[in-house]
Amino acid sequence: YRWVSEYFPVKRHVTNREACDEKKPYIFLYHPHGIIGMGANSALNTNGCDFDLPLQRYGTTLRALFYIPIFRDWIIAHGFVSADKKTLTRLLEAKKSVVLVPGGAPEAYLAKPNTFQIMQRRGSLRLAKETGALLVPVLGFGENDAFSTIQFDPDSVWYRSQQKVCKLLSFSLPIVSSPFCNASPIDVVMGSPIDPSSTEDLEATYYDSVQKRYNDNKDRFRHSDIPLELIASPNS
Repeated sequence: YRWVSEYFPVKRHVTNREACDEKKPYIFLYHPHGIIGMGANSALNTNGCDFDLPLQRYGTTLRALFYIPIFRDWIIAHGFVSADKKTLTRLLEAKKSVVLVPGGAPEAYLAKPNTFQIMQRRGSLRLAKETGALLVPVLGFGENDAFSTIQFDPDSVWYRSQQKVCKLLSFSLPIVSSPFCNASPIDVVMGSPIDPSSTEDLEATYYDSVQKRYNDNKDRFRHSDIPLELIASPNS
């Protein structure tokens, strides 16, 4: 995974290292999803970027993937767990931390170079309130540049077919123009933790933090001319 990180390269940037408390659970929310979350895998799920915070954390993925022979054993060996609420609640209540890419399959279809679109999902925010876990917004500048994708018109039969497959299988099948990743830098910026008990409107507080983190870093990481687009999700 260090080789993978060096390929792009992927680099991790911590905003507030002193705020980390190993006795508390954290939910790392990575944006945007991209095609397969290369930045999240390198900087959060593995030690590709030398994750040096004193936290035991678990990467998460779709429950359906645990029914695939051999691949199931591979993701378990990597410490991945199912992203279902029961599993996440159990881990967080045990003071373990988890990594989520909340945009999911719908956001993967939005992934294309020179964009930064985030679907506003509320499930992870509700989970933080219920378990007391601290929320950490994480932005992957360059995540959408990792693959070049073929985008279909929303009125086309191809687009509607993609959406039906996504709804049926619970995961997306974006069409990439090349099977190889683009060697384009991915800078993973970790924000300051947000305590869900410290605000009445957690959703507004969280996405305001995401917006601020984006504005503070867009010039530094080649996104000066790329707007952050927050998209309301029909399935939050």
